[in-house]
Amino acid sequence: MLLDWVFIPTKSWIIVGSSAGIGAATAVAFAQEGAKLCITGRNQDNLKKTEQKCVAAGAKEEDVRMLNIQFFLGLLEAHQNCFLVTNDRKS
Repeated sequence: MLLDWVFIPTKSWIIVGSSAGIGAATAVAFAQEGAKLCITGRNQDNLKKTEQKCVAAGAKEEDVRMLNIQFFLGLLEAHQNCFLVTNDRKS
């Protein structure tokens, strides 16, 4: 597998920029491996499409969370929200 070096299904991942391009492709690739995801992006419509692609790729609906935010590295509140949303689920 492309991502054999990471135990993806046992982890929760925050994928920034998931509404398009590399971020969206990364989210779908991780979904195929069974990861729990918090996907973020600025374009709500495209983010919803990425969420649907993740579920179609094999992720459970409850394991894909969307946050429509601008994710700035210096924005502590965004980091905290992503962490809380991604880890707020039963294993």
